[in-house]
Amino acid sequence: MATGQVPYSGLTLHQMLTAMIRQRPPVVPDSLPGWLQQVLSQCLSFNTAARPSVQQLLQAFQEQQQQQQQQQQAESVPQLQQQTGSSTLLSSTSQGSYQVLVSQLRSTSPEECQLAATAISKLAAESQSHSDAIVAAGVLPLLVALLRSAQSAVQEAAAAALTLLAASSQQNRDAVIAASAVPLLAALLRSDQYALQRQAAAALATLAAQSQQAVIASGALPLLVMLLRSDQLAVQMAAAAALTSCAAGSQGNKDAVVASDALRHLVLLLRDSSQGSVQEQAAATLANIASGSEQNKDAVVAVGALPLLVPLLHLDEPLLQMQAVWAIRNIASSSQLHRMAADAAGAIPALTALSQPGQPGVLQQAAASALHLLGAQGC
Repeated sequence: MATGQVPYSGLTLHQMLTAMIRQRPPVVPDSLPGWLQQVLSQCLSFNTAARPSVQQLLQAFQEQQQQQQQQQQAESVPQLQQQTGSSTLLSSTSQGSYQVLVSQLRSTSPEECQLAATAISKLAAESQSHSDAIVAAGVLPLLVALLRSAQSAVQEAAAAALTLLAASSQQNRDAVIAASAVPLLAALLRSDQYALQRQAAAALATLAAQSQQAVIASGALPLLVMLLRSDQLAVQMAAAAALTSCAAGSQGNKDAVVASDALRHLVLLLRDSSQGSVQEQAAATLANIASGSEQNKDAVVAVGALPLLVPLLHLDEPLLQMQAVWAIRNIASSSQLHRMAADAAGAIPALTALSQPGQPGVLQQAAASALHLLGAQGC
């Protein structure tokens, strides 16, 4: 974190887990301030009980804020004075902590900015009330500014904080979009750092749930399609999730995803039987696209999706099966030719099996619905 390098970069998941268990924590650089060295060393401890809590991290920030000299507080102190009418921190501990985080985000130290963004992520993950208060404190423009940092680790931490804040409520998603985060997040998809690619795509997936148009207009679609070809599972997952969100809503959104050449890459992901989670997300994207016009359904069938979706119905993975059911149902929902294609691919016996008692209730109902649609048409 303090070096600006992605931890365990270049390792497989198995190698990373092994390294985390067997290797000693990385050495904190001596070039950092003493208080920050201590905090980072505690955060890297193998002993979870020795790691600081969110409140302890915030306390460390507060103590550092109070110890800074007047010239180092030229920006933060006037801001606090204006908001409180005094030269002291806010009387409310939580509100004061939020303002300390705002001050730390203004720091010229990348390490301090990153640590502040990480603390914001932890608070946002705890409750919506934290998220609302953090947004109200004015952190969004500062986090968006950090997306321009020269250090990928700082960019990643800022993107993660924006993701969690946006996920907390529709109002906060609107605020993140209004803060002009989307174009910068889209630009980060071009990074050569896998972790940053994944986090930027995850942020766009969250924001697209509120405003597909903002993400599409940013030029993110071809970059997300490019990331579907990544050799990193987490990157593929995040990119496919963003495309799923973009393909929701209006017909224009679905057309834009189809025009981005996403379909053939999503179908390639369906072929990878070793990665059920990626198959699930790819099927979800295809289901959203196929819920659109007849032309959308034609395009999904034309890339060979049906013969790859039907085998997924036989896997003992309910979430994956559910997405495959909805994709097949949407494809076959309006055209006799598409219903015949689903029947030819073997969908009816597989759906019949899933509609029987003993299957998870929601999956059983979805399969019965799809089966009824196909059977009602004489397939």
